[in-house]
This record gives sequence, C-alpha cells and structure tokens, in this order.
Amino acid sequence: MNNNIPAVEKTLALLEILSSEEKGLTQSQLKEKLHISMSTCYRILQTLLAKEWVRKDENGVYHPGKALYPLFMGFRSSFLFPEGLLTILEQVSRKYEIGCKLSIRQGSSQLTIYRSDPSGSEMTPAFSGKRASRFPVIEGSVGAVLLAEETRENILLLAENCETDIPEKTVPQLIFDRRDFLHKYGYCHNENNRWHICAFSVPVKESSGKTAAVLTFILPRHDLDARTQKKYIMLLKETCEKCENMIKKGE
Repeated sequence: MNNNIPAVEKTLALLEILSSEEKGLTQSQLKEKLHISMSTCYRILQTLLAKEWVRKDENGVYHPGKALYPLFMGFRSSFLFPEGLLTILEQVSRKYEIGCKLSIRQGSSQLTIYRSDPSGSEMTPAFSGKRASRFPVIEGSVGAVLLAEETRENILLLAENCETDIPEKTVPQLIFDRRDFLHKYGYCHNENNRWHICAFSVPVKESSGKTAAVLTFILPRHDLDARTQKKYIMLLKETCEKCENMIKKGE
C-alpha cells in the first residue's frame, strides 16, 4: 500500500528541480517538467512563496528561496558534510598559506560548499570561490574530478551547452586529458584558467568508494619546482584522507 501524499511528492519534486537549475524556471516550465496542471503548479508555488522557500524574480522565473538556507543549516549535522571539514581546511590554509575548498556537483554546476583562504595574503575569495558559489561543472581540475566517471557523450554535451566562455567549452579535450591524468596519478592539476591560479584537486570518497566531493588546493599561478609541487600533492592527499575519515565517521 502506498501511503505517500501526492501534493507533498509534487512539492518536493518541484524543489528538487529548482535546485538543479541555475537560471531558475517559469511556472509553465515547472508544469511541463512535473507533468501537473497549471493550477496545481500555481498552488504549490504560492504556498512556497508564502514561506519564502522559493522566490520569483522580475521576469517571472522561480528560484530556491532564502528560507531554505536556515532550514538546511538546522539539519547540517546529519548531512554528509559536517562543519568539522571546514576546520580541517582552515588549519591547512593557515599553516601553509594556501587556499582550500571542497566542491560538489549539482547538475551542470560545481558548487563550493566549504572554503578557506589564508588571511593577509594575496589570495582572494575570487580564487577559490566563496561558499555556495557556482561554476560550470566542466571547468578546471574540479570539473575533471567530478566528471571522472561520466560518459564521453555526456561531457561533450555539457561542454556544448555551457554558457560561460571557458577553455573547456572550446576544447573539451582538456577535460579528457585531465581525467586521464587523474586516473594515472590520483590527482588533477590545472593552470589554464580564467582565475590565473594553480589548482590541485583530488576526489574525497565515501566508504562505498563513490566520490562525495572534490578537495582543491589553490595557489597564485607561478612556476612550482618539482620538489615544491610534490610537497603540495602529498599534503593534498593527507588532507583528503582526514576529510574522508570524518565523512565515514558520520555515515
């Protein structure tokens, strides 16, 4: 016997769809994606608007609302990514004066969930992306790790539909070359980017072996000798292990 409540199911589906669409969706688009009537879609949206779980911009496009953030934060301790992960990043960032961040995939985007930059340095939030900032999923070393198990066909489609003018859109082979490097050496390296930074990324895995997030070290772009680069790679893998242990502990 199915005891699910249809209205709740539709509401949750609507919120899930909105969370995966960077540019939001109109009521008509949501109706089509959910296969519901316009009146049903309207009633759901009006209810969510009243609670500020969604917002409507001047073009009639709906987006996730600000009231979802405190709701999310209230349950953060039961999620896969505890706040303790930020402490790990902050310790590394301060001690070694490098930028650190954790990223996850959301549809065609990569989302920064935790970030730490060394204070009083030349690093800026633009380098690593402030918390909750989004970038195209195909971009940089983070993108290569997030798409490590994605099919070639889907990656080419993501590149084709990317609306940001980045090297990976014009030359998708960059993504495949980085993936090959990742599979061979266990990390990914990128200096060919719009931020003028040097980035090293590794997958942070759950106990099942599935990639939960991507850990990235960020430095201002400059020539790193082999010895210095090796030091950062070893530190990156050590930090990744700490993050994985914390995630597995909370699973």
